[in-house]
Amino acid sequence: MTAGLADAAATQAATTTDPGSDALRERYPSPPEGPNTPHADDQPLVDLDVARFYFGEDVGSLRLAMGIFREKLSADLTALSTAVKARNLEQVRYITHQIKAPAAYMGATGLAIACQETSLNAEPPNWDDIDAATTHLASVGEQVGTLLSAETWQAEVAFRAQT
Repeated sequence: MTAGLADAAATQAATTTDPGSDALRERYPSPPEGPNTPHADDQPLVDLDVARFYFGEDVGSLRLAMGIFREKLSADLTALSTAVKARNLEQVRYITHQIKAPAAYMGATGLAIACQETSLNAEPPNWDDIDAATTHLASVGEQVGTLLSAETWQAEVAFRAQT
């Protein structure tokens, strides 16, 4: 997680319900691992309620976090493509982990699940499956990035912060 996201998450965690609380686990349970793992396409691109849980009602902090996440995501997707082409399994694992955690904080659950799907295909390594999973992850990631940069999304964030 970038320093900006980590600082924002730490500040928010200090002022809201503990992220490890039972209430949070009930509302946003961790996806199960294995053959019944939810698919990324079954999730909304971004669930603003999740992001608001971590970042609160401060629309400025949420916009800043979205901007940082969007920029880092773009760089991470480029690095992931390079790692897959080089068949560098260690880098594929590392980069998907780097995307997964902040995606979960931003409410990009589908993207976090796509990272999990890629990780599941890395044990044991099956490059055909990894290629397919990272292609899907990149597609979901690009959609999330586009959504976060859209003026309509920014307007919705501001509107929801006022309600």
